[in-house]
Amino acid sequence: MSENPFRTTISPDMLPALIFSQNARVGELLHKSLSQIGFVTIMVVETEAEAVAAMATFAPRIVIMFANIRDADDFAVVKAINKTRAASNRRTPKILAMMKPSLDDIVKAKGEGFWDVLPLPATINAIAGRLETVITRLD
Repeated sequence: MSENPFRTTISPDMLPALIFSQNARVGELLHKSLSQIGFVTIMVVETEAEAVAAMATFAPRIVIMFANIRDADDFAVVKAINKTRAASNRRTPKILAMMKPSLDDIVKAKGEGFWDVLPLPATINAIAGRLETVITRLD
């Protein structure tokens, strides 16, 4: 996926992925999509505690969080996970998945440290495109 001549190609099967979604159905759909794209090691968690533990023990290289940032409580959970990740001093790219984001939503997500926003619903090709953009920016 990467076209950086100074780095070997990074492929999805090399990257453990973490999906955080309090909505089990969305978590399942994202898991299925990542599997079809080629990700092999995928963990899906539904609670803040599981996500924080996974950041320390599972050590994902890609994190996708499904949240409604217009819901203050929902977004507070995502921000707490983000702070935990930042404290670990790992450059783990995070993608915010959300239903039909507005421009204001995207600006807010970027301000909170998300590398990209994945508008849902999305096709496999759209998800793969967002992930490729993030993966090519990995160290």
